[in-house]
Amino acid sequence: MSKFKIVFIVLLVVGVAGAAGYFAAVQYQQLRVVMQQRQDQKDAETRAKIEAREQKELAENAERWKVRAEADKKAGTAENPDQVIRGLTADMKMEQTGDGGTRYAYEMPTEDGIYLQPYIIQNGNSVQLYITVSHLGQRPMGFHGIVVQTSKKEAYQIEAAVPVETYDRKEGGIIETFDQPADAYALRAMREVAYGLGGKIFMAGVSGSNDDRGIAAREAMEIKDMVDLYDILSGRKKSIDEGDSSPDQ
Repeated sequence: MSKFKIVFIVLLVVGVAGAAGYFAAVQYQQLRVVMQQRQDQKDAETRAKIEAREQKELAENAERWKVRAEADKKAGTAENPDQVIRGLTADMKMEQTGDGGTRYAYEMPTEDGIYLQPYIIQNGNSVQLYITVSHLGQRPMGFHGIVVQTSKKEAYQIEAAVPVETYDRKEGGIIETFDQPADAYALRAMREVAYGLGGKIFMAGVSGSNDDRGIAAREAMEIKDMVDLYDILSGRKKSIDEGDSSPDQ
């Protein structure tokens, strides 16, 4: 076989293989897009179901509490809501916001680790639950969210919807943090933590971190108290004894 024929065959094989590789790459990319769209749709449907259930709970509870309040009033056993709130906020920091509202929060952590801290801002009839998610460590980890594991089967990934900010700490090390309103998905995760009084927190998308940790009982109780306070201030329930912070209540 002449040298020119060999060169031609080699070029033909390379050309065919190159074209096949190109089309395979295109098909793979298209498949990824389709799979991501399906996953996004599935996530959106899950969140929609959670939010619908939350709205249904609110409507059902409002009617039930109305009946109960009327019965308590007639029986002379009506609960003092102010006393309940004072008990829940005894260890919280209560600060006035610039627009005349009230901020309910717990002290920020100082030890290395991953933290999920809810807080509330109340302004008149408006009550909003927020979360501060933080990584305290010795170096930045490209932190952008957390996974809250509440059981062997249940885990909730909470992503940053705002830019993550990084600061130096006075005691050394850094803090990576983001702060945003708690959506129904994050609220569900916190209800699970409150119900089980525990759980674990991992950095989303980051492996090998020494700062992943279990949620201490004290932290879980603080999350429970904040969720209970949110439920009471927003009209979801009147007492910490009504329900038990179970996510299915």
